[in-house]
Amino acid sequence: VQRQKRFVEDAAHELRTPLTILRGRIETALMATRSGEEYRETLHQVLRETERMSRLVEAMLQSALPVLEVTSSLDIEETLERAEARWLDKFIESDVQLELETTSAKIVALEEEVACVIDNLLSNALRSSPKGTTCRLAAEIEDENVLVTVTDEGEGVPEDKREAIFDRFTRLEKSRNRSLGGFGVGLAVSKRLVEGRGGTILVTDGPTGGAKFEVRWPLASSPSE
Repeated sequence: VQRQKRFVEDAAHELRTPLTILRGRIETALMATRSGEEYRETLHQVLRETERMSRLVEAMLQSALPVLEVTSSLDIEETLERAEARWLDKFIESDVQLELETTSAKIVALEEEVACVIDNLLSNALRSSPKGTTCRLAAEIEDENVLVTVTDEGEGVPEDKREAIFDRFTRLEKSRNRSLGGFGVGLAVSKRLVEGRGGTILVTDGPTGGAKFEVRWPLASSPSE
């Protein structure tokens, strides 16, 4: 009951803004005859807002579902390669370089869960990255865990906010805010999905002062899985 109540509250709170933006842009476009280029620009704006709303809906659906039991393992390298392919064009359009460095390792999780986490982190990294900078997506084996990191060269996350950003609806100022496409459930959902598989997620300083998100999933118990 609490999960359903929270989902309804999230939907009402979070979907109101993108729907208002979509309606406003469509109504403005229909108010007068416009050139083909103007219509194309409006469609691009609507598409971007629709993509943002799709990510938001997916995040909220993940937050409303119980963590499912999984027995099969997932290759983290293949999952990160697919994530890079999904996001590469968006990074190129924003003049931000996306680097991938990964290794073959297996964890016990659903690919949809891991993809949701990585997509949230890459989305945050892209929004906070100035043009001409680099974001790095990497994976390595660390003791009994697979460590996945997403690093950007933006303004970073203040130390006193590093726990709060994983709470629902917490937003930071400037580059990490709703006006640039952010929403307040993505990191909370990511934390829930990671911890549901026995892992951890946190944020630290990047090597150049930006943010470095660190996700640790336990290695699958058997290399042959």
